[in-house]
Amino acid sequence: MDLLTAQLDEYNKHGVPRPANIHFQCDPTINEEALYSLEDDWRNIVENSHLLSEKQTQQQTALWELAETEVAYIKTLKVVTDLFMACLCSLQASNILNEVDRSKLFSNIPDIYAANRYFWTEYLLTMVNTSRSSGQPLDPGHLLLGFETFEQTFAPYTRYCAEQSKCQQYCKDRLNDNQLFTAYLVWCETQKDCNRLKLMDILVMPMQRLTRYSLLLKAVYKNTENEEQRTELVHMIKSVDGFVASVNAALRRNEEAAQLDSAAARLESYDVVESKGLDEEVEKLIKLYSNLDITTVPMPGCPKDSLRTLLREGDLKLRDATSKMEVHVLLLTDMLLICKPTTKKMFKIIRQPYVVDRIRIHEVKEPSSLGLVYLNEYGTVSAALILSAGDPKLAKSWMESLRHAQQQFVMMKVPSLGTEPVMNLATVSRQPSTLGDGDFETEECEGNFPRTPRGSSRASHVSSLAHSHSGSMEMEGVSPGSSSFLPSYNPSRNVSVETNEQPRASSSLSSEEGGESSSGHNHRSLHIRRSLLGKSPTPNTLSVQVPYSSLGQSLPNLTLATSPQTSTVSPTPPNSLLIVPQMTKSKDTLLSPGHRGSNYRREFLCLFLYYLHLFLITKTALTM
Repeated sequence: MDLLTAQLDEYNKHGVPRPANIHFQCDPTINEEALYSLEDDWRNIVENSHLLSEKQTQQQTALWELAETEVAYIKTLKVVTDLFMACLCSLQASNILNEVDRSKLFSNIPDIYAANRYFWTEYLLTMVNTSRSSGQPLDPGHLLLGFETFEQTFAPYTRYCAEQSKCQQYCKDRLNDNQLFTAYLVWCETQKDCNRLKLMDILVMPMQRLTRYSLLLKAVYKNTENEEQRTELVHMIKSVDGFVASVNAALRRNEEAAQLDSAAARLESYDVVESKGLDEEVEKLIKLYSNLDITTVPMPGCPKDSLRTLLREGDLKLRDATSKMEVHVLLLTDMLLICKPTTKKMFKIIRQPYVVDRIRIHEVKEPSSLGLVYLNEYGTVSAALILSAGDPKLAKSWMESLRHAQQQFVMMKVPSLGTEPVMNLATVSRQPSTLGDGDFETEECEGNFPRTPRGSSRASHVSSLAHSHSGSMEMEGVSPGSSSFLPSYNPSRNVSVETNEQPRASSSLSSEEGGESSSGHNHRSLHIRRSLLGKSPTPNTLSVQVPYSSLGQSLPNLTLATSPQTSTVSPTPPNSLLIVPQMTKSKDTLLSPGHRGSNYRREFLCLFLYYLHLFLITKTALTM
């Protein structure tokens, strides 16, 4: 203590030396006092201020408040760096208070000071100096670039705001357990430069200042009449609000992570499987897989960067087929944990973790209880239990929390659906059938396959013959137990796959040529056809010909007459071709008796040719 007192007396006489091991990111040659010098009022620099309207006067007052409070705030930050930090560094250089961690006490205050100093000198001071030299009113337009780059300039605030509460707690702890630290802090806080401020109060100022920028700008906007300035102020306010929102989100994540860590520390064991009476070898296997770390285990079906949070916890009563006991329940983002208290603060998990989207919640006769049924991967029950809250309102609250958790978890799993491979489909349209079915269309989908002319077989897709003569298309999902479950899509007959492009003049409609005349394109077409055949869900597959706009072709193109030299379509279709009217949006467009045929002979012939074409295509593809 004597050594500390002597050192502090030395500082009273000669001042606190500026530490060499702290980088303040500013030019020490600049006169700091002159840099932060402001007139008493904006009217001292604005000429003819008495001629301004009431709105203009209020605007100038709001702008001056922004500049004035910024200077006062920077001076306070300078007290921390030049007094509190400099004094501690000097004392530690003399082997005093070496046990105090400066980063835990001050975080990155020097970076905060540098950020606000830069913001002042580059933008706010520029606005003030312009009015000083011209005598014109303060122009908020000088601040536009500064607030547009607000996120980059004030990036150090993200870290500081996340650590600020820890800094305050560290300061409290040192005041309670370190007399030398208390003496050092009292000496600093009694200095004239400190202006009777406490370090604990100063540490919270950066968070307060960050949230005040938006309020000050809104006051300026409220009293601004110039439309151009109002537009600029809107951009500034949005920029500040966006950054503050990101900082708040980071704080919320840190708080949620701390809550999850606290919950994990209270879970001392995973005792779900009864091991009594089992072989010693089996018991070892059970222990091997009885570790559940809720802070690291990934959430099923969610992206890797998804964060688990503790949504709720509380004491309930459990009643199931084997027991009735008091339990402590933890509701997390993706799971419900049933625990049994072992001590006052510690718990052990006594039931398997229940993934929330597999829980089915049911009301029971007793209003203060809720029934839960847990389904396995196959949608069948694997567990059932009743949780009693003792109060109907509390039970209802738990039920709402569970349902909210289910909705939140489902939303978190949605992005994973986008990672599944999806067929590149253009417009899927359903032709009007003879029964008067309506049109069915979906939005155009974007994919990785290149677009092709409508006449090209590369624009057609595989259809299953196991369900429909005209080729139905199915988009099969995975099992309901999968994390990326997709509902299946299976339209009825007469479904064709079309692109939105019109046929090109040089394109052929031959299913064998694939709509391309060059050998390179033919090779690429055959390669795609083979890949489609190899990926088909059924062994009987067919590359369906896209309907030609001028012919209204419904069945695959079997016998279109082409010229070997020009690869063009004959203007007169053969008699064996089944002609279907062009598709329209009208639901009343049906096939006439002449189009449908007067007997089944013609339809049978077309169906025969259809399967013959299937056989030839499959055989050709397999032999290549």
